[in-house]
Amino acid sequence: MRIIPLPAGPSGNQPAQAADAVRLRERISDELRAEVAVNAWNGRLLLRLCGQIYNRPDEYERLAEGLPKLLRS
Repeated sequence: MRIIPLPAGPSGNQPAQAADAVRLRERISDELRAEVAVNAWNGRLLLRLCGQIYNRPDEYERLAEGLPKLLRS
């Protein structure tokens, strides 16, 4: 399991809120077909990635390739 700090809140200058975490988690699920936990903590979004034996390498690759693009949009 890993915690990955994400860039500042969605507007770039306001602290991230719980609603921002929910929206991002839903977008990752819908657009990247990946289930991850996203939480707002101390004004930042944190992504929790937890590997399981049934996950395939291509699933991690899809997340790694798609997440930066998703975060920029």
